[in-house]
Amino acid sequence: MIDKECIIICNFNEKEKKLIKAYASMIGIKEQIQVTWKNSQNTIKDIIVGNITENLDNAEIKDRAIIFNSLDSKKVSIFIDNMKKMRIAPAMKAVVTETSIEWTLNQLLKNLIEERKAEKAGKQFKH
Repeated sequence: MIDKECIIICNFNEKEKKLIKAYASMIGIKEQIQVTWKNSQNTIKDIIVGNITENLDNAEIKDRAIIFNSLDSKKVSIFIDNMKKMRIAPAMKAVVTETSIEWTLNQLLKNLIEERKAEKAGKQFKH
């Protein structure tokens, strides 16, 4: 794992990105990395270290997500709880793990979509 406190903000519009950035700063999350579907072939590890490239091939997922890296669970909970107050539409959320850090952004988003589908169907999802 990379011990760098940050959030990855994926596929949000400009207004939402500004709100998220301001709120994250207020609760002590100093670094917010902004990516879009155009960065979907980058691994989470590369995104965290700032090695971000654009690749339009296989860039199919445009769902919004917030990905938390090396943050205290209290900060993550506070952030998620206050998203509604910021009037930001619901987005997928993830915490970087030893496994997911090696995935591409596209793989992580696909995984989150499958989790969401399983949850709606009342089923358990296995990674």
